[in-house]
Amino acid sequence: MAKTKKVVKAAITKKLEINEKYVVGDLCYFLNHYNKILLGEVHKVHESEDAYTIIEQTQYKFNIVEHIFCRDSQKALKGVKRPKK
Repeated sequence: MAKTKKVVKAAITKKLEINEKYVVGDLCYFLNHYNKILLGEVHKVHESEDAYTIIEQTQYKFNIVEHIFCRDSQKALKGVKRPKK
């Protein structure tokens, strides 16, 4: 029986992916207050606070979310968590 080599992969560093600002009507994935990834539509943009009012697409609830917790894909939000208060 041939001996197999164990392949060691390099550690992957997760970097914070900050994308462009969203406009009204854009769809994005966001973290709610329980660190759950949800899909929503931008309803209103708050420029002074760098935040958005987002309508959740599953239960149609309004959420105010900061820009750092919004991404274009679910995969980009996998390692991101909201800080505990």
